[in-house]
Amino acid sequence: METILKEYQFNNYKIRGIFTKVPSTNKNVILCIPGFGRSAVSEKKFKKFSDSLATKNLNCFRFDFLGTGISDGEFKFTTVEHLSNQVKFIIKSLEDDGYKVNSIISHSLGGCVVAKLINENLVFEKIVLISPALNQKTLQRYWFSQKRGKSLGKEVTFNNYLNFYDEEMFTKDMNQDGKMTKNDYINKEYFVENMNMDYSNLLININTNQKNILMIQGLKDEAVPFESQNYKPQNLILVENGDHDLERPDLIQGWLQKAVEFCIIN
Repeated sequence: METILKEYQFNNYKIRGIFTKVPSTNKNVILCIPGFGRSAVSEKKFKKFSDSLATKNLNCFRFDFLGTGISDGEFKFTTVEHLSNQVKFIIKSLEDDGYKVNSIISHSLGGCVVAKLINENLVFEKIVLISPALNQKTLQRYWFSQKRGKSLGKEVTFNNYLNFYDEEMFTKDMNQDGKMTKNDYINKEYFVENMNMDYSNLLININTNQKNILMIQGLKDEAVPFESQNYKPQNLILVENGDHDLERPDLIQGWLQKAVEFCIIN
């Protein structure tokens, strides 16, 4: 196994990632897509996933979107549309290098990107969705209510968030520019794009063989609760005490090897 730093020029910026190359003639690649503001290069679950794939003679490329991790650019321009364009660019760039992206694994918001891509007729042999934040319409309202409840000193869960929800305040909040995330600022285009969007519909209505989609969900996920999911494929791994990240050592044991085996094309 060899790890290679790759960088591709995308407009005025460079997208960078780590290519895990196996010593064989295999030219298929599994692409790793991180979640909102996350780094697939540095996150433990993607590193372990890449290493485990290599033991099965499978190449893997994990990269960081513009404005995150080791890539250039500004995070404030993030939208699902912008992210999907970056993924399409990466796929084309890998093809120019002589490889083919045949499967894809994503985390959280990355699941929305995957849904958008396959709805645009991109074909992947295997798709793995980890904690996919597909139901943005509901989740954006849930997250808004959590923030409002916190300001009131109240505990907000998915079961009671509507008690703290106000449509007028929500709409105003979604249209606020320059909102601050955990590590950066982001423009309102991301929120306006997703405030009434459920990417589950793109997965339910596609022609992709549902047997080729695996979803992994933690039952203690407070960011994207299982109850929010409108898409539940037949291949579903539920991690009993799993949180949103699903990369604590004991939690990874609940899904990693099963996901690797799922990605093997027979």
